[in-house]
Amino acid sequence: MIFTDPAHRVYAAADGHYLDPLAIRHKLLLQTRGELNALLSAAQTADDAEAATALGTLADAARVAFGFAAFDAETGAGATETECLAELYRYLEWAG
Repeated sequence: MIFTDPAHRVYAAADGHYLDPLAIRHKLLLQTRGELNALLSAAQTADDAEAATALGTLADAARVAFGFAAFDAETGAGATETECLAELYRYLEWAG
């Protein structure tokens, strides 16, 4: 391996798989069209409709960034929006 700790810092998702933290950030920015910070703020401070829209967009972006399967209402398989948002906030805290 070329890099060693701490240079080789990877993110361990809650489900145990490892991800490149910079790739996660790139995917989040692409999925939110560069509005990641504004959406995070709106999710916390906006009125109910705006916050709900922001949370939905953030959950979708997290699903893509972390490689989660979409929730299937027929089988119950896949990641719920709550699980996607939990992983997103966990990652943001980790990335600090």
